[in-house]
Amino acid sequence: MARPLPEQATAVVLSVAGRAYINPTQVSYETIGPMSVQRPTGSGGLYLTKADKAALKSLSGRGGAFTVDPTPETADPSPTWPIDSDVGPGLEYEPGWGWI
Repeated sequence: MARPLPEQATAVVLSVAGRAYINPTQVSYETIGPMSVQRPTGSGGLYLTKADKAALKSLSGRGGAFTVDPTPETADPSPTWPIDSDVGPGLEYEPGWGWI
């Protein structure tokens, strides 16, 4: 399968992942005991900055709009929590599809 972006896009991917890793819950202000910290607006979370988008557009060789699907090919749509078979519409539960 052809990759939509060249290997040089790794820097952008790592930048996006780094922002999410540093502040995954997007906390902007936190106090623990006598210590407080305030993070810049927009720090944390999974998003592309204008610079990220411009770099990806340039690397992809496209000049127009494009999308980036962050879902891994190996993603499983099944729930990760235990299924309570006593709750539901009385139908059979099919992982990834729900009650059918």
